[in-house]
Amino acid sequence: MNKLVLILGILFFSHFGYSQFQQSDILGYWISPVFDSVIHLQKAEQFYITERDDGRGFQFLKGGKLIVRQNLGWCGTPPISYENVSGSWEFLDDNKLLLNYPYWGGQIRRVWQVEQVTSSQLTYQILNTEYLQKE
Repeated sequence: MNKLVLILGILFFSHFGYSQFQQSDILGYWISPVFDSVIHLQKAEQFYITERDDGRGFQFLKGGKLIVRQNLGWCGTPPISYENVSGSWEFLDDNKLLLNYPYWGGQIRRVWQVEQVTSSQLTYQILNTEYLQKE
């Protein structure tokens, strides 16, 4: 019996992979980025709204809709004012996401390589960023 469970487990993970995730796994609020060799976001019920907290984050919605909470302007000196902007996201191949959203200087197109998604944490690397300037 143990051999059967082991064989079924190997077949399952070899087919689906350890790091594969579904759209439903990333839906919701992801806040408080921690920058390391990768970026870690925490799952949340909403964005932080007080100035003392790191207000940055992402809300992934169904249908490829995205809300990004980011600095209102170019200055990063506290106290920082935040704004919510609307954008879009889509799955690419191999656990990659393409995010498009405005920022104070124009438009951002960013590709993430998602390393892991759990019920409490999303971990990713930024593979590419394009800044499209306002005209």
